[in-house]
Amino acid sequence: MKTKVYTIGNFSGWRNELHGKLSKNFEFDDPRNHSQSSIARLVTDDMASAMNCPVSLIYTPKGKRVGTMSYAELGASWARGNFIISVDENFPSEDIISKVSDYNFENFSEATDFLNNSKWERGERMKSRDRTKSREPYRSVLFAGNLEKFSGLVGRITLKKKNSLLDPDPDYFEAVHDQVDLIIANFDGEHDPKGLFYMGVSYALKIPVIMVEGNSVPYPPLLGLARRVMVGEKRLEQLEYYLENLKSQHVSDEALVYYDLMRKFN
Repeated sequence: MKTKVYTIGNFSGWRNELHGKLSKNFEFDDPRNHSQSSIARLVTDDMASAMNCPVSLIYTPKGKRVGTMSYAELGASWARGNFIISVDENFPSEDIISKVSDYNFENFSEATDFLNNSKWERGERMKSRDRTKSREPYRSVLFAGNLEKFSGLVGRITLKKKNSLLDPDPDYFEAVHDQVDLIIANFDGEHDPKGLFYMGVSYALKIPVIMVEGNSVPYPPLLGLARRVMVGEKRLEQLEYYLENLKSQHVSDEALVYYDLMRKFN
């Protein structure tokens, strides 16, 4: 039986080079073949492949970083316990990628030699739990991304007996993942890799994400990973109103909070 490999990274020609170096024991799930007719279809295809292929290979070209959505795909693959192989032509390697990769290589020859001589079976790293089906109050919030503007909000949330996690390392998150009820991902300007990574983790584990977007034109696939998106000059005020009034994340309870938010700010 062939091992399915998902390739994470930009759409340059590196996938063709990789295909030529790996043995016939591998089958490729190539995102270039995924549906592009709508963001919903694109996100579904990309994230399903990242989660369900037992091996993910992520490539970072020299002098560049991987694409925006690549970090989210990496997070989803990691959360599901897949083997992650990194080929990074930069030194030092990007921190979040090197931390969650099982093996790091500097070029395709080293990576493909290793892959061709190894056996791969997907494990299970963390269990998902759909927080939107429970009426229990949310208690733990993970803040990720650009956190400079969040210090006051984090303090106020903590005073309400909520546990706040600030941009934790993946190893720490893995130990407490079943306690995290909500993820807030804040972006101002360039999208922070770790914030993107945790959006992918949340997708795989069914943890709702509230994305706070400082860019006037959002990056479309990220909208498909979030439960709610706060934009515009009052986005932080919107977020605080939402968190203040949110009790449970059950679909019927949460919807009422968001409808009130829309009436207040629209």
